[in-house]
Amino acid sequence: MQIKKKKAIIFDMDNTLLRSKINFAQMRATAHRLLTEAGITADSRFPTSVMLQKAADDPRYTHALHTEIWAQINAIEAEGMEKAVLEPGVLPAMQRLSQNFTMMIFTNNLQKNVEGVLADFGLRPYFLQVAGRDKVKNLKPQPDGYLYLQSFCPGLSSNDFLAIGDASIDFEAAVACDMPFIAYNNSRQEDWSRFACQPLAFLHTWNEDACETIENILGI
Repeated sequence: MQIKKKKAIIFDMDNTLLRSKINFAQMRATAHRLLTEAGITADSRFPTSVMLQKAADDPRYTHALHTEIWAQINAIEAEGMEKAVLEPGVLPAMQRLSQNFTMMIFTNNLQKNVEGVLADFGLRPYFLQVAGRDKVKNLKPQPDGYLYLQSFCPGLSSNDFLAIGDASIDFEAAVACDMPFIAYNNSRQEDWSRFACQPLAFLHTWNEDACETIENILGI
């Protein structure tokens, strides 16, 4: 796929394009339990990626502990991905948006899960690049994944990109690299009230109105 479009969209995957059925609460509880058992103070209200980033500087966060936590997370994730379905209207929306925008995906999911499920549902051809957590050092809410994907479009500035996701960590990562952000809230509801700045729009399904909202924001 050639990079010939003047604007780009970076999507989250789980609960944005796919209703993946991953038990994120179980994932968070598992990470919290293993950290606590190792003597590491962790706040279970944080997303899993944030808990682990905060724990990484603790000398008790060993390689063995890291391996065990991610093995259990991977198992929970794999079970949820087996039950994945598409968010309503995704295929026609991606077909329409891909005509005007370069499209990419960054997710905290594993790369092999990303590639596999997108291929299974016929979504992969619409995206220039897709990246899972094993492509970058730091996960969302750090901006590493967005910056990695921006590097594939060297002629575009941050304002030429739009990030779309369902979670506050997507929003925080976008803000960290000056990318505009749209919230998608359908299969999972996020509370955005704690943020001083708000998403540019709130989408609730992938219909014509959603596509028009994105096109208007990006100036198409």
